[in-house]
Amino acid sequence: MNAVDRKQAFRSPESEFRFPHAVVHCGALSHDEKLTVLRNWKQEIAQLQKAAEENMLDEPGSAEVAARLADVTQTMIDLKGIPHS
Repeated sequence: MNAVDRKQAFRSPESEFRFPHAVVHCGALSHDEKLTVLRNWKQEIAQLQKAAEENMLDEPGSAEVAARLADVTQTMIDLKGIPHS
């Protein structure tokens, strides 16, 4: 990804990044900013998961939401293991 709308990345990560691992490879963000973007993404998905559990979500299904949450969580773990300068 060449250009990143930083404000949008923090506000709505999924609108700027197709996959969570794309955040890790983004040169426009610092290590700490990447973690913040991923935390925000995780929070968004957790809210979707809660809505799915309460049968308030039409799409995507709860299984897809859980898989997306797991992907973001794993990406955060991976990023924490990468030394930052």
